[in-house]
Amino acid sequence: MFNITVVPTFWPDVDLVKTDMLEYAYELEYFDDHLERMLKKLEESREIGL
Repeated sequence: MFNITVVPTFWPDVDLVKTDMLEYAYELEYFDDHLERMLKKLEESREIGL
């Protein structure tokens, strides 16, 4: 598991904010992984040409 060590100065440097930032990072990673799979599937079916 990763740790958030730097919090932007406009947010309070508290555990709740760090947890939210970490959850958001995981959501982005999840989305990115699924987008990659979708694009690969479309490319394999020749629906798009990347």
